[in-house]
Formats: sequence, C-alpha cells, structure tokens
Amino acid sequence: MPCNPELIVAGSNQSYPSWNQFDYGVNNLQYPRKYVIWSSTMNSYILPIYIVSFRSPHLIGLSGLGRARSRFG
Repeated sequence: MPCNPELIVAGSNQSYPSWNQFDYGVNNLQYPRKYVIWSSTMNSYILPIYIVSFRSPHLIGLSGLGRARSRFG
C-alpha cells in the first residue's frame, strides 16, 4: 500500500480523506489493525483475487438470507 495513512479516531463518520495526499485511513499510525480505503483510491489499491464464502450452522433456516452473488462468476 502507499505510505500516506491518515489517523481516523474511533467513532468517526469520516468517509473521505481530510487532505488529498492521504491514501487510506488507519486506527493507529504505528500499529494499524483497521484500515479505511477511500473510494477515490479503491480501484487503485484493491485487487479482488479471492472471494471467501462460508456457511454458519447458526444461520441455516433463517429467512431473508440470500445466496452470495458476484458479477465475476
């Protein structure tokens, strides 16, 4: 990833970088555990190589849950 993270505080509703030089947001600048990828850079830094799918036995039989769909096949 590019090297210009922006610190995003917990509970923030921020949905875009506060300055155009920030590439993404993190919860901690030294030891980030959560990342926010801005929509303006999403197509540049995310490559969906794998799609993970799973079934939870706790959700079987619940109505309103559909199958996962992907436009990639």
